[in-house]
Amino acid sequence: MFEQSPVLKIHHGAKPKVETATGTIHAQKVLLAGNAYLGRTEPRLQGKVVAAGSYIIAPEPLSTDLCTELLPTELACVDMRSALDYFRLSPDGRMLWGGNVAISLNRIPQFGRIEGNTYYVQGYSGHGLAPTHIAGKVRADIVAGDSEQFDIFARVHHWRLPGGKWFGNPVLAAGMLYFRLKELL
Repeated sequence: MFEQSPVLKIHHGAKPKVETATGTIHAQKVLLAGNAYLGRTEPRLQGKVVAAGSYIIAPEPLSTDLCTELLPTELACVDMRSALDYFRLSPDGRMLWGGNVAISLNRIPQFGRIEGNTYYVQGYSGHGLAPTHIAGKVRADIVAGDSEQFDIFARVHHWRLPGGKWFGNPVLAAGMLYFRLKELL
C-alpha cells in the first residue's frame, strides 16, 4: 500500500501500473477502495454513485461515565431510517457523526472489474459498517488469487445515476426528501 500518494492515472491490463506524482507503481492487481472518491481516480466509475456529504460533528470530549452510559460496548451505531445517522466514540471520548458516503441507485455496494486486474468496490450507501467487513474479506481473497466470491458479487447489476455527476446530487436530495417525508408520516 502506498498511502498519501494521489493517483494520477491507472494503466489497466494483466499487469497494471499506477502513476503517482512521485513515481509509477507496477502491480499484479489494483484494488480501488476510495468509495465516494473513486470517480476522481477512475473516470469510468463517474456517475455510478453520488458522493453525499454526511458532515462530521465532533463535540467536546464526554466524561468516561457518559461514554459508558451512551455506548457501553464502544461499538459504532447506526439507525435504519432511509436518511440514516451513524455515530461512534473517538479514542478521546468525542461522539463522532458523519463522513462522505457513496450512494448507489439500488443502495447495494458495487463490486466490479474495470479492465484486466483492476478491481473496485464502492457505493456502501451509508451502510458501510457491515458490508465493508465482507468486502475486505473478498478483496483479500482477490489478492490471494481467489476471485470466486468477488465474481458472485460483481454479477449484481448496477445502474448509472440519471444525469451522472451533474444531476446526481439533486436527484439524490429529492429521493432522500421523499423517504424522509414517508418516515415522518
